[in-house]
Amino acid sequence: ILIQASAVVLDGFAWSLDWLDSQGWLAVQACRRPLWPEMLGYWGVLTALALAAGSEVWHGPIRRVVFPVWLLGCLAMIVVPPLAGSWHRAQDRAQVLVLDTGMSQAVLIDLPDGRRILVDGGGSWQRSFDVGKWAVVPTLTHGRSPVVDLAILTHGDADHVRGLYHVLERCRVKAFAFNGRRPKGEDGERLDELLKGAGTPVMIWAAGSRLDLGGGFWLECLHPGPGDQGFSSNDFSLVLRFGWEDQGLVLIPGDVQGPGIASLLAREARLQAEALILPHHGSRGSLDSAFLARVDPQVAVAAAGFENRYGFPAAEVVEACRKFKCPVYVTGESGAVLLQWSLDGVRRPVHCERDNGQGTNSGY
Repeated sequence: ILIQASAVVLDGFAWSLDWLDSQGWLAVQACRRPLWPEMLGYWGVLTALALAAGSEVWHGPIRRVVFPVWLLGCLAMIVVPPLAGSWHRAQDRAQVLVLDTGMSQAVLIDLPDGRRILVDGGGSWQRSFDVGKWAVVPTLTHGRSPVVDLAILTHGDADHVRGLYHVLERCRVKAFAFNGRRPKGEDGERLDELLKGAGTPVMIWAAGSRLDLGGGFWLECLHPGPGDQGFSSNDFSLVLRFGWEDQGLVLIPGDVQGPGIASLLAREARLQAEALILPHHGSRGSLDSAFLARVDPQVAVAAAGFENRYGFPAAEVVEACRKFKCPVYVTGESGAVLLQWSLDGVRRPVHCERDNGQGTNSGY
C-alpha cells in the first residue's frame, strides 16, 4: 500500500512538472559553464570555509598560515582561468570551429576581440534529439558567456536550422542573417516566433553582402546571385568566405551542389581559401574539380556523422581532395575540428577533439 501511495504521489509530481514545463515556467537559461580549475576553486573555497567554521584543527597557527594560503589559491583558480582565456583569445588569432553535430553542420567563427559568428546550428531530422541543446549551446557556453554576435542560416534544411532554436531560446543573439527563404512548415514558424520574440534584427544576404569585422578580418557572401532564384534549397545556400586582409581563410559553401557550384564558377567569384568546409557534407553531387582548383584549399573538413548511411564524405570527394594534396577531416571521426590563424595569416596545426592520427588532439 505504501509503495502504491508513493507511486501516486510521484506520478502527481511528474504530471505537475510536465504541465509547468509545457507552460514555459521551467525554462532554463543558458549560463557560462565554468572551466574545471574554476570548479575545483569553488569547492576549495567551500571546504576551507566549512573547516574554518567547524573544525578545531583550523584554529591557532594553522588557521593563520594555511587558511589564507588555501583561500588565495582557490580564489586564483576561480579568477585566473577566465582572464587567461581572454588573453589567449586576444593574441591576434582567429579560430574556426567545425562542431561535431552528427549528420548536420554548425561552424563557429571566433574573432580575436571575443566576438563570435555562428554559421548554421546543425540539427536532426528526428525531433527527439536537440543538437542545439546537447552540442551547440554547451560549446558556446564553455568558459564563455552565452552571447552570439551574429547567427547565420545558410539555408532552411532541418540539419542546419533546428540546432539554432535552442541557441535563440537560451543565448543572446545580437543579429541574424539568412538567404531570404524561410524554412518550410513548423521549422519556419518556430524560427519566426523565436526571432520576433527576442527582437533579433534580421538581415537578408546574397552575393555581394560583406561585413568588415575589424582587425583586417572580413566575412563576405558569394552566393546566391541575382539569377539563382529558381534553385533548390541546397543550391540556394549562402556561400560564405571568411578572410583576413586579402587572404581567404575559410570557405563555407553550405549545401551547394552541381547547379550552385556552376553558378559560382560562371560568375567568377573569388573562391580561394586555405580551408574548405566541404559542400553538402562531402556528397558526390558536390564534387567538382574546377571548384576545388579555384578554392585551392590546404585542408578540408566534412561535417558528417560517424559511419553515416549516406557514405559522406564520398570516396570520390576525398580522393579528389588528396589529388590537390588537401587532407580531409571528418567530424564524425575526428570530433570537432579547430582551425586557427595568427594575425600574420599563418595557419596553425589543425586540432581535433578526438585523436584519429590526422591532427593534434586538443581534448577540449
